[in-house]
Amino acid sequence: MLNAVIDPLYRFPVFRTSNPEELRHFGSTLFGAAGIDLRSLDGFEARVNLVKLQETGLAFGATTADLAIDNLAADFIRLQIAHRGPRNHLG
Repeated sequence: MLNAVIDPLYRFPVFRTSNPEELRHFGSTLFGAAGIDLRSLDGFEARVNLVKLQETGLAFGATTADLAIDNLAADFIRLQIAHRGPRNHLG
């Protein structure tokens, strides 16, 4: 499952789970998500890699579920880029 092509920032793992509630808790505490909506939970897996730099942080997240996140207002900029669309599963 891990290689640099399908798992960016693989050298900086911060979170792995197969429990949707753990992902919701992690998303709210670390990333300030007000809500995380998950669908298609059969065989659920999620992972997050995170590297903190001097003035910024880079994160990569992947899940086997369809995911929608409602973020709280913050005093920083979030740039999210979908690598793949819904219904794609972890490598």
